Amino acid sequence: MKVSASNEISSAGKPGRRNGAADRIVLVLLLAALAARLFLAEMPFQTSSLRLAGLAGVESSGAGRAEAITADRTELSRVTFAMLLLAAWAVWLIGRAGGGSIIVRHGWLALVVLAFAAVSLAGALSASDKRAAMNAWVEQVSLLAAGLLAVQLFTDRRRFALLAVVLVGVGATLAVKGLWQVRVDVPDRIADFRMYRAERLEQLGWSANSPQAKLIEQRMSDPAPFGFFALANVFASVMIVLFFAAAGLAVDKFRAAARSRRSERKSSQPGDVHLPTLAAILAAAAAALVGLVLILTRSRGGILAAAAAAVAAGAVYLLGERLRRYWRRAVLVVVVLFVLGAAAVLGYGLARDRLPTKTMTFRWFYWTAAGRIVRDRPLLGVGGGNFPAAYLRYRRPEAEEAVKMPHNVFVHAAAEYGLVGGALYLAAIGYVLVSVCRPRKPGDEPPLRQSDRNVVWRLLAVVVAAGAGRCIFGAIGSSALLLLFEAILPAVVLAVMLAMACWAGAGPAAGLDAPSAITRIALACGLAGFVLHNMVTFSLWTPAAAMVFWLCAGACLGRAGEVRPWRCRRLRWAVALGGAVAVVACGWAIWRPVYAKSIATERMLAGLVAGDPAAAVPHARRAAQADPLDAQAAADAAMVILRTLPGGDQNARKSALRAARLWAEEAKNRNPDSYGAWRLAGEIAWQEAVASAEKTQVEPALRYMARAAELNPMDIRLRVAFARMLCSAGRAKQCLRELHAAEYVDRRLLTGSVEHFNPAEQAEIERLRARAKFMERTTGAAR
Repeated sequence: MKVSASNEISSAGKPGRRNGAADRIVLVLLLAALAARLFLAEMPFQTSSLRLAGLAGVESSGAGRAEAITADRTELSRVTFAMLLLAAWAVWLIGRAGGGSIIVRHGWLALVVLAFAAVSLAGALSASDKRAAMNAWVEQVSLLAAGLLAVQLFTDRRRFALLAVVLVGVGATLAVKGLWQVRVDVPDRIADFRMYRAERLEQLGWSANSPQAKLIEQRMSDPAPFGFFALANVFASVMIVLFFAAAGLAVDKFRAAARSRRSERKSSQPGDVHLPTLAAILAAAAAALVGLVLILTRSRGGILAAAAAAVAAGAVYLLGERLRRYWRRAVLVVVVLFVLGAAAVLGYGLARDRLPTKTMTFRWFYWTAAGRIVRDRPLLGVGGGNFPAAYLRYRRPEAEEAVKMPHNVFVHAAAEYGLVGGALYLAAIGYVLVSVCRPRKPGDEPPLRQSDRNVVWRLLAVVVAAGAGRCIFGAIGSSALLLLFEAILPAVVLAVMLAMACWAGAGPAAGLDAPSAITRIALACGLAGFVLHNMVTFSLWTPAAAMVFWLCAGACLGRAGEVRPWRCRRLRWAVALGGAVAVVACGWAIWRPVYAKSIATERMLAGLVAGDPAAAVPHARRAAQADPLDAQAAADAAMVILRTLPGGDQNARKSALRAARLWAEEAKNRNPDSYGAWRLAGEIAWQEAVASAEKTQVEPALRYMARAAELNPMDIRLRVAFARMLCSAGRAKQCLRELHAAEYVDRRLLTGSVEHFNPAEQAEIERLRARAKFMERTTGAAR
């Protein structure tokens, strides 16, 4: 039932012992998870374990590379953190139930989150790649839940200040990492790639003359820092939020220092160093460092979004009380300006079928293809994490890259979750951004709960979590050098930066008393800039970046003007225990198979690194069997078996090819929209036909390749490979048709595209065409 806001605030102001213990546990979990994820390179899509480990194009690695190759634990990291966030909700619910009632602030947001969870689950269950869909579902639901949980926890000013301190500490640490990359890591990486280009490309499974090699070379030569992320654009989005948190904290510290100087004016001596002012200067230096690294990312969208957020923050600060009185009108003006800007971009694109710059033109190609996905799957979408495969079917010839994300939050939400699920997701973002603008009423401040004596331990937990996360999920392996430079040193730097951010020139935790409305305003504007940047990138779908947004958005919402909370008293234990059971069920259904698969995959990679593919095969099979939803694990099992093909014993070779084909067929059955699985099955079936000289495998091979070309029609090299098979099988007309289609796409590619056929490929196409035409003439003459 609903009750008045004032009664709820007073009743919640003095939490019981169970409430307080649960809140402390949940607070540490959220802050630790936030810091740990920002030190990991989690990406929101899945790829082959062999390619991630650098074994995709290597027949036998050799024991000498054992320390250089480690298993990728990104998927395990994603589902583990998701389960931790959901477990935090279960702990909070049980604590509140034990305290007498479950009080939920911003209950309408909770309903939106629950509705999104239900609709997106339906979409995940109907998706082609169910493993990717279930991972994305539990991840997005956990992130939204973390934001809603932050609303409940960060009503207290000192808790909000603790979050600001963590943000500034992590931001300064990431900035140090970024500067180190610019000065040391990136130049070394570029020099290494140029010196060992062929070897590095071979490790990634690409030939030296392939289009992918050219793209990789371009990215390897990019001097932009990226922190612990995989892409500079996502790093820039995160740094927007962290910069505004640091800038707001610095301003609040300067204001606190000014008050302190006025009060101590009579007692101070000439030449004394005013410690609060020194603390404020250090906070300003941290903000400047984060801002500098944001610029060094060279992300034009990120820099422009940060500039727009800075203008908004300045307007809020200068207008002050006037905006407080007319905040709804101000929000309406911003919404109207945003809609007009979006309409202008859309109108320009529809009129010219492109946008002003080359980069934005490619974005337009992504968006229009995604629009066709929404047209064909309007209700539930293709499912979370299923955009990469769906996009290939709708990709335009000019859009050369097989992108994983559409680079726009509106388009992404609609394509993967449908019009209903996408609208709910966007409604959650809109609700938060609008509600954080609600001003507090005078005297509407809950009692302080954060005690100074707990601050050090909580910050220490953040440091330990960041270091432990790097050790467990950061692909460090057994290398002592990597452990030192990739886990221990970053944790030490983080500890120093947290101490600096928390220090206010007085007691050990006096910094928690400095942040006030300025920090909240700055952070809210940074969140708006983050969302603005997501009009051209996908940070909201990258786990660490999305967690920064939702946790900070929830904290700002908790500190905004109060709305009427909802209370659940009679059914509190049913709700709490139901939530706990749901978390356990998610862990059993989602986390358990991913964990078992990860263990088997690591053992498989160990066998390959040791140069013993035969020893790796049983583990590859176990990995595929452990997770019946994962098509990529089945495909990896097929590729590992192919490495064991004997040279002399034809019967053994046939047996191995058959086993590999069965796993490849299992991969396509698990994910019917994966062109890669169909192509792998077709290529293995063709090898079987060649090895056995039996025509029975020719038809399946050609049928599988035809399906692969249907799922990825703009892949010109796939079509040439298919044409090669057709020519060998005597299908001259089909061969010519595939060659014609490949050349049509090649002509449509933009000038200078790396995807264009090179001279050697063009020569092969001419040979295939001549051979196919000769077969046509021969067949016609015979008739």
